[in-house]
Amino acid sequence: MLKGQFRPLDVKDILLPLQDLVLRMGQGSRVNALRGEELECAARAFNRSSFDPYLKLDVVFVDGDGVAEGAVDEGGPTREFCTLLIHQIQNHFVFEGPEGNKTLALNSVALQKGQYRLVGNMIALCLVQGQVSPQFLSERLYRQVCNLSPLPATLEEVTDYNLRTKLRKAMY
Repeated sequence: MLKGQFRPLDVKDILLPLQDLVLRMGQGSRVNALRGEELECAARAFNRSSFDPYLKLDVVFVDGDGVAEGAVDEGGPTREFCTLLIHQIQNHFVFEGPEGNKTLALNSVALQKGQYRLVGNMIALCLVQGQVSPQFLSERLYRQVCNLSPLPATLEEVTDYNLRTKLRKAMY
């Protein structure tokens, strides 16, 4: 391969073996989820020393008092949790931009605190265990993640109004 050429990355080639591995390992990583607080619950689970993302999730939705809703996780609660988690992730401060066209935000505090890695791990978990994909990523970000050739940058992609205005003045 010549320098500058990109080899497309088939995300399925990475995710399917992970999914098979998770399904073979059995249950093991429990997540108690409060409705409306899935992101915080996932963060707490990921930070537990006993949490292993390679083990099948055992999601239990609980109320404010910690009482379980009673559903046994045969896959439904995990998919629901992952769907709700992805909806909350798209509004996380590591992303910016309009709905359905999010890019990564430049946030040095989030970088220092490992928020980008945490959110990336959550997205991977949702893809592998809940079969829920992040439909909110911009085409540019998706292509970068999949190692596809980049699209030409446009001025409209700059989300900071003041910077976009200055760039526009400099260009014309």
